[in-house]
Amino acid sequence: MIRKTILCIAIFIVMQGLSAQKKDIDSTAYQEWKYIKSSEISYTGDWVAYNTVYQDFEKENPLQTYIVNTKTSENQVLKDVSSVKFVGTGNWVLYEKKGQNYLHNLDTEKFRLWQSQAYTNVLKNTDFLYYTTFKASPDNANTQLVIYDLKKNDSTSLDKLLSYNFYGLNKLVYAQMVGDKTFLKSGPINGPYQTIYSCKASEFGNYNLNPDGLAVTFTTQINGQANMLHFFDLKLKKHEVVLDFENLQLDDANYSVSRIAYPVQKDTRFVYLQLQAEFDKYSSQAIPKSNVDIWKWDEGTMLRREAKIRNSKPMVKDPVYVYDLQTKQLKKLATDYDHIIKPNTINFSKFFKTDNTPYLTEVDWKFNERHDLYILDALTGNQKLIKKGINNNPIWSPSGNYALLFDETQEIWLVYDATTPEQNFKPLLNSPQDSFVNQSQDTGHRKDAYGAAGWINHGNTVLLYDRYDIWAFDLTEKQKPYSLTQEYGRRHKVELRFNSNDYIEKVDLEGIILEGFDTTTKARGIYRLSSKKVEALAQNADYNFDVISISGNEKHYLFNKENYSTFPDLWIADQNFKKRTMITELNGQQKDYKWGKAKLINWKNFNQELNEGILYVPEDYDASKTYPLLVHFYEKHTQDLHNYQIPEYSSSNINIPTYLSEGYLVFQPDIHYTYNNPGLSAYNCAISGLEYLIKEKITAKGKIGIQGHSFGGYETSFVLTKTDLFTCAVVGSGVSNFTSSYLGYRGNGLSNMFKFEADQYRMEGSLFENQDAYIRNSTVFQADNITTPVLIFHNKGDTSVPFEEGLSLFFALRRLSKPAWLINYKDEAHTLSELSNQKDWSKRMQEFFDYYLKQQEKPSWM
Repeated sequence: MIRKTILCIAIFIVMQGLSAQKKDIDSTAYQEWKYIKSSEISYTGDWVAYNTVYQDFEKENPLQTYIVNTKTSENQVLKDVSSVKFVGTGNWVLYEKKGQNYLHNLDTEKFRLWQSQAYTNVLKNTDFLYYTTFKASPDNANTQLVIYDLKKNDSTSLDKLLSYNFYGLNKLVYAQMVGDKTFLKSGPINGPYQTIYSCKASEFGNYNLNPDGLAVTFTTQINGQANMLHFFDLKLKKHEVVLDFENLQLDDANYSVSRIAYPVQKDTRFVYLQLQAEFDKYSSQAIPKSNVDIWKWDEGTMLRREAKIRNSKPMVKDPVYVYDLQTKQLKKLATDYDHIIKPNTINFSKFFKTDNTPYLTEVDWKFNERHDLYILDALTGNQKLIKKGINNNPIWSPSGNYALLFDETQEIWLVYDATTPEQNFKPLLNSPQDSFVNQSQDTGHRKDAYGAAGWINHGNTVLLYDRYDIWAFDLTEKQKPYSLTQEYGRRHKVELRFNSNDYIEKVDLEGIILEGFDTTTKARGIYRLSSKKVEALAQNADYNFDVISISGNEKHYLFNKENYSTFPDLWIADQNFKKRTMITELNGQQKDYKWGKAKLINWKNFNQELNEGILYVPEDYDASKTYPLLVHFYEKHTQDLHNYQIPEYSSSNINIPTYLSEGYLVFQPDIHYTYNNPGLSAYNCAISGLEYLIKEKITAKGKIGIQGHSFGGYETSFVLTKTDLFTCAVVGSGVSNFTSSYLGYRGNGLSNMFKFEADQYRMEGSLFENQDAYIRNSTVFQADNITTPVLIFHNKGDTSVPFEEGLSLFFALRRLSKPAWLINYKDEAHTLSELSNQKDWSKRMQEFFDYYLKQQEKPSWM
């Protein structure tokens, strides 16, 4: 037992000695750190390309790309190259070097000179490359298309093209002039091509390929103006004329119909027409320059924003017309609207419009512009008001048969069936929908939904997120609602979401990748959903995993793995994540510096509720010692527990790795808010956590500082009025007076009112309805309670929180004869963008903390 104790002591001494030899993180270290700017994986997954850049943007980055053989881990550097991209299904890479383009086979090291300087496109997951060149031509047939077959080392050239499109599995459709005729053709990329239609060159207008690749529409013309719209079914080889433009006479002299190739299916009933303004829409909206600024009490907020940001009024909304192909009638469906919301499909008869007219002024205090929602029916030509004063917009299914809407007032999902005569939304569920509503949301007076994930079953089944899982709702009611993820998320307390995009209109359920956030460990993992089964591919309580890209053959994944101590280098894995190989090791110099660890801690706050936070400790942390500690917070931080943080200059907040290397602890508590008490909420969570750390002898009074910026700056200043635990404080760009800030003005053209009534400051009602609470939450009205020396960071050019807010706090403390300093980088905004200012602020902030918490020499500027 004695020998074991001696061994442990010896190991501890050695570790302390190794740690002592490591360097502090300072400005010299900042220049060494790199990050990955871009990365790409080849079709087979056999190769990965990436670029790195120094995070210090004053340091020069060499023009080079790294290429890694993922089978052998061999690494090569392509120097003086740019525009690097993998091409084909083999092992080719295309890049530019000294003004010349090359094809480079990474297996054989053979090169092919790529003669064209034109931008080269790659047909995804094929061996075809293509580019276009343009030659001036009076007949507008000025495009040459060159298609190159990488495997055959052969190319096909098509000249005198009007336009072209690729579609389906390696097929091509194009319009080409040959002599005095125009041919519309289609076929496999490398031919042969079949003629869809031909006519005199002067008679052909333009064409359009349907999104599904099943049909083509095109126009023919007389005297340079289209007069007929044609439809051609590529599968059935059937052609017909569907529309005579001469029949489209509008009753509005300000507009004419754009005579283009509108998309049409074989069963299309209505063509939604594009209009051409017969007046100058743009110059008519310009606001004449003037030194006089007139504000109107009933003027819409968005009008003011347009004027400030774009120096113009909002664009005039064009009327909406449809043409009924069955009755050959033209119908006007809308003139007064804010937005038109149509299904993303060709064949539909109903769509929505919104009207924000009654709500134009309230954006100042609500931020989201409410609107009334109407349904427009092209069959009847009628419109019906179906929802008043809502924030959200409906989401159409891909088929256009259904629409989904989250009603924020009732906090329920609603569904609209466009296939029935009844024009109303109905509840999606008859049972309580709490699980689909974000109950933890603490901004806004109502809860939002977790959101729609997408559609399956040809748009007849909608996918919704609850907190943990994805649920399927068959809108035809042939199947009961079910958990697509089989409630895996709820069982494991993992929030599952689509990896590539939260919302995917048409979901392919075959092996779809999910991102999962473990609410217990705060770690992100990679999961696969296949055959209605969820499997964890990469999951570890101590790391975040993120998919960056997937090889074209879907057999390899490029991903990151990170935590506070682990830089997110590139890794590659096979499709089951059984074999994982590290591709990069970018910041190996980290081992030479004092780093640290991030720990998840919990305690009971003053409301006796469980609270969580992150405690960052130096790597040589000794639990028997008390350390100087900085409290830094904003809202919630624990979701970032496993995020790596690069050492860098501060644009506003402390750089945590730097302070840890200097022997500080950093504490980031999660803040849980109650309305009308944002300041006391911060006090409840942060100070209760701080008292817990003092009780555990992790830190001690006299060794504690605090720093926050923006909303965190407000919280910091307010907390100082309620406690004397802090030896010093840095308040960055924060509101100090709710009553003045509420009536202030932001640089984006909005007043500040919405920040209080609908956003972070979480106040119920206006200043005039809730005056006592606005005063109660204002730091300046309680500044006489502050006993902590305060360094205020606030810039004259701040367009988010007016400079006067920082100035007010400074003058209040000055008048009260309390130690305070104000630093103003006069040409900067809410945060610092100039490197020289970042360097200066980083230095001064650390000097301030070191003086008070480490008893170092007082800097001259103080």
